[in-house]
Amino acid sequence: MSDLFELKFHRNNDNEIMCPVTYKVFNDFSHIVVVRPTGNVYSYEAVNEMNIKIKSYRDLIDGTKFTRKDIITLQDPHNLTKQNLREYHHVKNELYLPKAGTGPTNEFDRRTSHIATSNKSTARIFAELKQKEEAKEKKEQESLSNLLGAYGADDEPEGEESGPQPNNEGTEEQPQPTTTPVQISEEQIQRDAKEKKEKTKKPKKEKKPTQAPQPQVVEKKILYSNLGSHGHQFAAASLTSTALAPLRTNRKVEMTPEDIEEAMWERMKYSTEKAYVRVTTTLGDLNLELWPWAAPKTCYNFITHCNNSYYDQTFFHRSIKNFMIQGGDPLGDGTGGESVWGKEFKDEINKKCSFEGKGILAMANHGPDTNGSQFFITYKSAKYLDGKHTIFGKLVGGLETLAKMEKTKTNDKDRPIEDIKLIKASVYVNPYTECRQAVMDEANKDEIEAAKKKKEEADAIEFNKKAKWFSDPTAGFSTPKAVGTGIGKYIQPDSKKDKKRKKSETEEEEAAAEPPKKAAAAKQKWSFDGW
Repeated sequence: MSDLFELKFHRNNDNEIMCPVTYKVFNDFSHIVVVRPTGNVYSYEAVNEMNIKIKSYRDLIDGTKFTRKDIITLQDPHNLTKQNLREYHHVKNELYLPKAGTGPTNEFDRRTSHIATSNKSTARIFAELKQKEEAKEKKEQESLSNLLGAYGADDEPEGEESGPQPNNEGTEEQPQPTTTPVQISEEQIQRDAKEKKEKTKKPKKEKKPTQAPQPQVVEKKILYSNLGSHGHQFAAASLTSTALAPLRTNRKVEMTPEDIEEAMWERMKYSTEKAYVRVTTTLGDLNLELWPWAAPKTCYNFITHCNNSYYDQTFFHRSIKNFMIQGGDPLGDGTGGESVWGKEFKDEINKKCSFEGKGILAMANHGPDTNGSQFFITYKSAKYLDGKHTIFGKLVGGLETLAKMEKTKTNDKDRPIEDIKLIKASVYVNPYTECRQAVMDEANKDEIEAAKKKKEEADAIEFNKKAKWFSDPTAGFSTPKAVGTGIGKYIQPDSKKDKKRKKSETEEEEAAAEPPKKAAAAKQKWSFDGW
């Protein structure tokens, strides 16, 4: 009896047994150990990282000293030699645990009573086997009773149970056989069985007609996505399918708020911008740098809570020396807090981020994909937490304040004795404002270009009205009217007066242009009389 000691298990909000350090729920494949002096039960992973490797044998909850031999293994799924049931004492000696002091109640319990069923999987399997055997025995008894009823009451009296029944005095009453056998045909037996089956059969649920989804009425301006992941890619499908009509363009899809946020997360993953938040506490200021490229959704949740004063006037409810300090719970006891969406959201594990060094900012959770509003800041490296908590920033100013927090004394539940209050969380740089606007501009790219072109045309018309003398030299002149067809259709015909004037001018021009004629030489008569 002196070797016995009490085990102290810790449970989460769902009443599941877990490790009080890693918050990991124990299952059939968990390596579980207990520290003998305190009786506290931990996962081997926590004890190995925080006690064995650094050779600091102090209890992780109350700091009690212990030795390496005080670490006792309760469950080790990797050591198969300890899982051989044939080597167990109660199996070798065929011992069983009596139920309610009477021993096994049936054949199945007698055959399986020596097997421990503390394991959930084993208990479930034995329960299913027991249920099948009971159903089989019940079916055999029903078949036997039907057979006795069909072939007369020579063997069994009508209206009474088979076998002797105890009376009030404790003696057995012998059955009195009847003289007339009961004759039942096979058709009657089948008819009765069919009626019984129809009575026990569950009525079928009437299928409601499928209604077409009704379009959602949106009062605000509708955004349409130009992103391929949000569009109906019927153009590509029609290119390779003979069942679809050929399409040349994809139809745009209306973007929901969730689509806008998803586009923001995708955009921030490839951005190098960072966010900066100052957390003012009763011990000083903490300057935090957030990494949207590593965890865009987590950073957005944290920044939105800061802008909404969600963290203001809350307390850091948990602090463990050489480990971390935790806050962000409006209830102040570690059981409250929710995300900006009102529900838990998934982890964003980035392999580039690690719990290396002090001041790492990460989300607290009670299992995978259970992030809400609570966060923690590490006092030192804790690389064994990599892949289990979402890292979304680090401390870039206020190491003195963090050291003061670590030195603050705590009670047996790791709560600071002197309250550390988060007075206010102020956002200094928020890249999500510009990111949201960029996503909306991208969604309305066509509308923005059309509006821009329309505005340019309107501006040009207005400019022409104000400065025609500069932009249109022909302003003020009437537009000529066509008086014919073909070449020269805009030439206006001349009047009679103009024709006469033009004729005289033409004659004068011709006369002036013609050179003067030489005088003709006098003609002489030639003869040979002088010869």
